[in-house]
Amino acid sequence: MERFAGFALYAQDFKCFGADPQGFNEVRRLNLIIGRNNTGKSALLDLVRFAIEPYDLFPYSHRHKIQPVVSIYGNLDEKLIQAHFPDGTSGGSITGPHRTYGMTLLGARMRVELPRSEGRDGRFTLDKEYVDGARGYLGEAAKHLPNPLNGLRFARIAAERDIVAEGDSVDLSLKSDGAGATNIIQRFINDERRPNELIEDVLRSDLNRIMGPDANFTKIAAQRTADNLWMIYLDERAKGRIALADSGSGLKTILLVLINMLVLPELVGRDPSDYVFAFEELENNLHPGLQRRLLKYIQEKLAEVSAIAFVTTHAPAVIDMFSRTDDAQILHVTHDGQAAQVRQTAGSTEGHSVLNDLDVRASDLLQANGIVWVEGISDVIYLRRWIELYCESKNALVPVEGSEYAFMEYGGRCLSHLDFAAACADDLATGDAEWLLPALSVSRNTYVVMDSDKRGGNSMINKTKLRAKSAASGSWFTEGREVENYLSPEVAETVFGRALKQYDSAAEAYAACKGNRFDTKKAAIEAKS
Repeated sequence: MERFAGFALYAQDFKCFGADPQGFNEVRRLNLIIGRNNTGKSALLDLVRFAIEPYDLFPYSHRHKIQPVVSIYGNLDEKLIQAHFPDGTSGGSITGPHRTYGMTLLGARMRVELPRSEGRDGRFTLDKEYVDGARGYLGEAAKHLPNPLNGLRFARIAAERDIVAEGDSVDLSLKSDGAGATNIIQRFINDERRPNELIEDVLRSDLNRIMGPDANFTKIAAQRTADNLWMIYLDERAKGRIALADSGSGLKTILLVLINMLVLPELVGRDPSDYVFAFEELENNLHPGLQRRLLKYIQEKLAEVSAIAFVTTHAPAVIDMFSRTDDAQILHVTHDGQAAQVRQTAGSTEGHSVLNDLDVRASDLLQANGIVWVEGISDVIYLRRWIELYCESKNALVPVEGSEYAFMEYGGRCLSHLDFAAACADDLATGDAEWLLPALSVSRNTYVVMDSDKRGGNSMINKTKLRAKSAASGSWFTEGREVENYLSPEVAETVFGRALKQYDSAAEAYAACKGNRFDTKKAAIEAKS
């Protein structure tokens, strides 16, 4: 994404935006725009479109009869300075050689207003003071400040969309509402001058990749109806041939995404990296599982073809999926009744504000993806590392802590206060279920890691831990006394002063060698080791 390094795009008095500049402080591979209805998400897509196709849109967008202002931001680099501060020129109000003076402005942030009509120059400002004699040079540099969006192609899917039967058309174009999709598919299938494998093999394969395991399509076909219209059909082993018109809106949404990302570049003879995709509310009529698979596909395809996308959504799932991803950003759009504001979410606090704005409650989400219950932070230190090592040995991706799973501490004896089932029979009989804390309200996917606390091979595991084992989704008792007993003799000696036997206590070993118990320092010592 070097092309967009240092680039920013802002608008003032544009549609729902007021005098305070709002927009994109940066552009990443996947730009997710989240917020309530009618806050300004679609206006941000219009802003992107204007930066690509300025004279098609800008003159017709006004707010309270105030002329909108759209600005791009970039840094003065050495190439711009060398091109517009002449070498070997001196004199005037600039002291010394003009090229030498220009280099003092290297890295300065420049703001350039995009011109309101063709043939006009946009105004510029610089975040660094400069002498009057440099204005002419800087004005020329401003004209050539790179706008990495300029010259790209803009492809949009609107929130209201459909794929319907269509008659023959010479114009093979795709509208944002889905009009033209049927003709494009049938032409690629039936016209020998088009690569039919792009639809029948590539698109179908990617469709199955997103839809699986819910559906698996064996063929995509186009046939004329009795009304002389083209209709798209999908063959599925279990169901036979089904008309797309009889399928759900979610399937049509996925097909439109695939047509935009796979077929449009081939249709117009452009490289996929030349495209900026703008998708509105893809989650409409999509199961949450399909939402995640579709967004993951988009992210992976964008990286594969070096394209970028802007996606508007109300779906809280994007916060979970992309808040920790370097090639994606989440922008939260709000509206105070007067104007819209845009803020990049950069942490859990901002993420919580998005959930609040969407009126998503913890009880609506029901549960986290999965919780690993541990006795204390020492267990977390070891488990994190063991998970990494295991995934490396299997050449598998390491699950993301905080989204795919999370650790929670039960604190030793406090395990007896947690209920990992709706209610245990013994507790119901004794009345103890009334005071147990329901662990499943946090997540139904619970895994409990427990020290066996055995002092010898014949020791028994206590009733509390057996109850937790029987009720949780999964559990693990250490074979030795504690989790530390799994450490190799060399590591244990480094951490605790001596190797640990199977039923040794790590704390007692440390105390015997060092002369004191480490209690609260235990986790810090283990983490450093």
